[in-house]
Amino acid sequence: MGLGKTLQTLSFICHLKEKSNHTGPSLVVCPLSVLYSWCQEVDKWAPSLKCLRFHASQTDSIANQSLAKYDIVVTTYESTYCLV
Repeated sequence: MGLGKTLQTLSFICHLKEKSNHTGPSLVVCPLSVLYSWCQEVDKWAPSLKCLRFHASQTDSIANQSLAKYDIVVTTYESTYCLV
């Protein structure tokens, strides 16, 4: 049984986008075991947000992705070194 942390985070990100005029993507770092379910929850509960699932190997990078068109970037602990 979940505690609602995902929905609380999504509602906070939606609040930032709608009320605070937050621009640019929000970064969500989660374990690999919940990476795909996080993206499914974004599609289910916040369909207006565009989500990028980023899970890459060491040779991949996010440099060739245009992050400006996404509202949320969901990645894992293992992939965060590729984001810089």
